[in-house]
Amino acid sequence: MSTVLIRANVKPAHISDVEEAVANVFAQLDAVKPAGVRYLSYRLPQEGSYLILLELQDGTENPLPQIAAFREFQTKLSAWLSEPSAPQPLVPIGEYRAF
Repeated sequence: MSTVLIRANVKPAHISDVEEAVANVFAQLDAVKPAGVRYLSYRLPQEGSYLILLELQDGTENPLPQIAAFREFQTKLSAWLSEPSAPQPLVPIGEYRAF
């Protein structure tokens, strides 16, 4: 399994844009239902701060680039961020019912 964590800080003026775009991504994921992927987005208590977690089962290709709403989200995201975000690989040491 590969796991990536992304922390994003969004400009206050674009919080609603990000949350709407994320909702669209999840709606399309729910419609397509790709297997072997877990994608989570969390709002942190600090205004405009988010955590995104992407987990892919071994042998699973990342389906997000094939999701139109995700591609649109990615093209707009850099203008919405208050600072660049960098994906960080995580090494799982335990899990319960992850998939």
